[in-house]
Amino acid sequence: MPILRNPYLNRSMIRSVGDFHGRVQVIQRLMARIGSPTPQSVSIVGERRVGKSSLLWHIAQPEIHARYLDHHERYIFLLLDFQRQQYLDQSGFCRVFGEHLQEATNGETPIPEDFTQLERVIQDLARADRRLVCLCDEFETVTRNTGFGPEFFGFLRSMANTYPVAFVTASRRDLQSLCHTREIAESPFFNIFSQVPLGPLRPAEIKQLVCEPSATAGLPLEPYQQQIFGLSGYLPFFAQIASSSAFECLMEDEDQQLDNQLLEQRFLEEASSHFHYLWENFDTGERAVVRALISSTEPPAQHAAELRGLTQHGYALVEADKVRLFSSAFGRFLTESFPEETPPPPSTPKPTAAVPDASPSPQKTQGITYTSTITPLPKGEHPFPRLVGNSEAMRRLFALMQKATQSDATVLISGETGCGKELVARCVHDHSERNSGPFVAVNCGAIAENLQESELFGHVRGAFTDAVSDRQGLFEEADGGTIFLDEIGEALPSIQVKLLRVLQEGEIRRVGDNQIRQVNVRLICATNRDLEEEVSQGRFREDLYYRLFVLPLFLPPLRQRREDIPLLVEHFLREDKNGIGLDAQEILNRALWPGNIRELENQITSAMAMASGEKIRSEHLWSHLRQTAPLETSESKAEHSSNANTTLQLPVDQTLKEARTAFERELVIQRLQHYGDDLETTATSLGISRSRLYELIRRYNLKSEDGA
Repeated sequence: MPILRNPYLNRSMIRSVGDFHGRVQVIQRLMARIGSPTPQSVSIVGERRVGKSSLLWHIAQPEIHARYLDHHERYIFLLLDFQRQQYLDQSGFCRVFGEHLQEATNGETPIPEDFTQLERVIQDLARADRRLVCLCDEFETVTRNTGFGPEFFGFLRSMANTYPVAFVTASRRDLQSLCHTREIAESPFFNIFSQVPLGPLRPAEIKQLVCEPSATAGLPLEPYQQQIFGLSGYLPFFAQIASSSAFECLMEDEDQQLDNQLLEQRFLEEASSHFHYLWENFDTGERAVVRALISSTEPPAQHAAELRGLTQHGYALVEADKVRLFSSAFGRFLTESFPEETPPPPSTPKPTAAVPDASPSPQKTQGITYTSTITPLPKGEHPFPRLVGNSEAMRRLFALMQKATQSDATVLISGETGCGKELVARCVHDHSERNSGPFVAVNCGAIAENLQESELFGHVRGAFTDAVSDRQGLFEEADGGTIFLDEIGEALPSIQVKLLRVLQEGEIRRVGDNQIRQVNVRLICATNRDLEEEVSQGRFREDLYYRLFVLPLFLPPLRQRREDIPLLVEHFLREDKNGIGLDAQEILNRALWPGNIRELENQITSAMAMASGEKIRSEHLWSHLRQTAPLETSESKAEHSSNANTTLQLPVDQTLKEARTAFERELVIQRLQHYGDDLETTATSLGISRSRLYELIRRYNLKSEDGA
């Protein structure tokens, strides 16, 4: 039987698919305007998750230039991503522009310091009969930046009118509505643009996207397109996730029969984070419409404009004069993840006995609360002997890790410091088909900033002062195996751009070299940062974040899996025959463990040294543990028992909503006090995202030490 390869794993719809399925006509329109005798500037406008960034990236590819442009060798395409450039000024713009231009021309152009030098560079290119196309992603970051005044946009307009220069921008709304002053919004610069809307695909286009790649790969999805459309609607991003999930389900089934329940489960495992992103960015009116669609009621009349907008952008669909949510899975996700904000659907099917754990609990990743729909492994089943744990959270992690070992997709491991992220990465590698290849681990935060690019991608002799010979980078060392990038949040912006290229094309370029080298590596990343927060603050690229967030693995902190502490203690004491006393074990069970497993291991090592060959007792433990985790005496046990049998006294004049609000406020106050206003730990203990905690703090007019 031939080996089947999932053609949908590449979310950019580029390298793994022969054509940009579903967007061919848009590509033709854009390239016709770029290739006109006088290059035309274009503004691409579309909502979230319609593929604006992927479209720009696709336009930048040489294969597209050769297909659609006459004399394509005359064109220079610059892909400028302004997502993380909210602090950019005019000199910084010249530098960034010049750096990209220098790379595109293989070092032929200097890096300008001001507009005068930049115009001179463009003038020289025009004299050489070269045409410049600037692809500007997240350009609203520039239009909203107070560092760019009318003279800046006047300069850009002058470049487009005087020289063969075209701008192609991508944004959620038309650029003039995204300017920080009215004077800039009225700038003639915006008159040079023609607008190309980018919305949901048409039925024929979505069918092409779903059916053609799978047929080429040898496992047609055409018989299952209705199930896929039910999950994705006509949004290409979600259609690819649904198609990928269906393809994998069919690959794993001997009879190649699609289990609809398994398909939705597999789809939600990957789509949940993106659903969360959509919900967080819907305004109040849009949320009201979505809630009505979930409960199959008529959307409120005062939100008719929001309903039209959701329908126009593909988030709501009109079928047989009825409006429904674009994805049944989106409704299920919202009902389970935000029960206080969304009503249950009118009829929820009861789980069958064949599906255990049908209502899984939400899990908190770094910055994202999502519902993991995967069933935990049975107790006692340990597919990864090097990992210790029998709690439900760990058994669920083991089940997800098994899925990761059966795939070659990118893995993002999140969790606090000391949870064992590198060990998880090694286990995934060791149990995957790449286990015969190298496993290269690198901590991005441990490499000096000026050496990150050289360490990861290598360099050639003479690339910089100390480059006395050619040197392979870590990606080349990992060829045929796995590279593990720990603390990925510490990667420099320039490194993040190059990581995108590796993920999209499997290509690297050594520092100082013009030769492109192919690498075959699997990427596993880890972070203890809240990457979603880093993205919102402009410190981490959003497009890279969603490229990495393919197979997310969350390592729960030790305080959330206390039943595993005795197993871990036993593991660390495996060479010690004296063991540990009940009093010491009880203290360890109750400790907070902010350093997680690493801290526990260090404590056991210290206690073994203090015990000097005897059984470990409470006095051998660190003093701060004995103070923060007091033993439960017989008196305290009796008091606890007495309290447990006491009926909770509640005001008789409160409604259920008022009582719930009062309890929620008091719980947040207690947790903030308990964790010393550590917002990350507080949010984790409550099982919510940090942004949700900020919202509660503002709602209840609370004040934390960091000013939240």
